[in-house]
Amino acid sequence: MRKMMLAALCGAALVSTPLTATAAGHMDYYVNGISGNDARTCQNANNGCRTIQAAIDRIPIVLDRHVAIYIAPGNYAESLILADRLAPKGHEIRLIGLDAGARLTGMKTMPTGILIKNSPRVVLENLEITGFTEAGILVEHSDALVTGSRIVWNLSHAIVCEFGNLVIETGSPARGVSLLNNTGSGIVASSCHVRFDGPATIAENGIGLLAAHGGLIDLASRMDVSVMNNPPVLPGVGSGGTGGVGGERPRKSPLPMLGESTPPCQLVADCHGMITGYENAQIGGACVCAGMDYGVCHP
Repeated sequence: MRKMMLAALCGAALVSTPLTATAAGHMDYYVNGISGNDARTCQNANNGCRTIQAAIDRIPIVLDRHVAIYIAPGNYAESLILADRLAPKGHEIRLIGLDAGARLTGMKTMPTGILIKNSPRVVLENLEITGFTEAGILVEHSDALVTGSRIVWNLSHAIVCEFGNLVIETGSPARGVSLLNNTGSGIVASSCHVRFDGPATIAENGIGLLAAHGGLIDLASRMDVSVMNNPPVLPGVGSGGTGGVGGERPRKSPLPMLGESTPPCQLVADCHGMITGYENAQIGGACVCAGMDYGVCHP
């Protein structure tokens, strides 16, 4: 994936939609993976799209309103691209899983769950994103908010943010964000500002948090953020995409060589990255903040 591994860790297509929306206020679309049909208008619950991407493709290139895509519960085997939209008035796009939530799966063959690029702020709510080979969520030159969602069992990183802003927030009803069992990092921030404004659990990933190239991860002194049991990836261990050794999970992408003395819980600031505000977070094990190449960590 281009740039994603941060230089070994140290074009989305335009859609054929109208150039502007036609009325102020809100624009709603609906998706139902069982009863939907991508040839429909997708503008009410009984006339929804079958795929999430079909609803995204109906979003005008230039927004003059807020857009919400309501997604019925179910499994959606899709790799989504939300790119090249403009919102001169600051409107946002929301992808909302209804009821028990919607599950986006890459089936261990698709690269990125949701690519958000050159877009107004995108809110991802009540979703599960799993089984992608490169990243569950990739944010490039955009703002995003993740709330009440799970990004789990991806073959590289859970979330990568490059040149943007990312907020982790409480869902409604109250539900935190879980980044679990991803073979890369829970969050990679490269020239990106990540802030935790709600509870989160980051566990059993290759690395917990990684800030690089001016990236900032701010845990905001929260006591409800848990960074636990993110084991180090040692040189030569699990270096293939089909399986590791000694029972290790498959590791699709290379990770930084942190050395065999690295503690099992890692907050890493690399290449002028910074991690702040974690003095009240629930940090498991003998966790340290390792500053490499002028990285700075403030406990």
